[in-house]
Amino acid sequence: MSFDYITPNLAISSLTEAEDETEVLKRKFTTVVNVCEYVPKYITVNSVSERLPSFGRPEPEDLQRVASRVNELIDSGEKVLIHCLEGIDRSPTVVMVALMQKGLTVQEAKRKIQAHRPQADPHPNWLQPLSPQEKAELNYYFGGRIYRSPQHEDDIYDPFYADELFALPPESLTSHERTFLIEELEFMDKSGELEQADQELLHQLREVDAKAQDVRELQKEVKTRAQLFREEKELERLEDMSMEQLRRLKRLVREEEFELGGR
Repeated sequence: MSFDYITPNLAISSLTEAEDETEVLKRKFTTVVNVCEYVPKYITVNSVSERLPSFGRPEPEDLQRVASRVNELIDSGEKVLIHCLEGIDRSPTVVMVALMQKGLTVQEAKRKIQAHRPQADPHPNWLQPLSPQEKAELNYYFGGRIYRSPQHEDDIYDPFYADELFALPPESLTSHERTFLIEELEFMDKSGELEQADQELLHQLREVDAKAQDVRELQKEVKTRAQLFREEKELERLEDMSMEQLRRLKRLVREEEFELGGR
């Protein structure tokens, strides 16, 4: 049984270990963070479900959000166990991002994780923006399953998993889960199957999605302004260097003129 402590209050495991409540309680974990696609059944341990897709790679913003949640829990005094299915890709990558948020570089965070959990394979490339193709694939093969959509009428549809998503608060869903549910509800609306409660849910999902988009735009603007500020500081530094070089040149010219005049 492998509960690998990356820091004194943060450990990684697989789903199998995380569902062994006796061992989890024995190790005095106070919160279990799940990044599997479905929600395991915990009995008494406080749990946080932050599901990430197993197909392809998650959105960088989702990784940052989950990592921030992990750090918030630890900072508030919780002892956290985080797991995905095997504890190899998704949960180590979230821990890597959490360590980076605390000041470690990518390589420092990766080495720290693998020193305590050698089988872990955190993916720094997951922090890069998704290409349009990757976004399309994640939306189409959501969570490793293929779902019905207005564009793909013959796709396999998993109503049980969809029902799980419908039962969750809209603000707790990842961007891909929101996309899937919005497409599903819009499909039902076109088919005339949308009930009042579903219409309200669709409205809520669109609102949450719009707010998430606003946050992304704000983050982009902050990043742009930060870049402009750095460029402005660099220009000031270069200007100061140029002025200093000009003063040195003038001083050398005066010294040369003085020596020539003395001759």
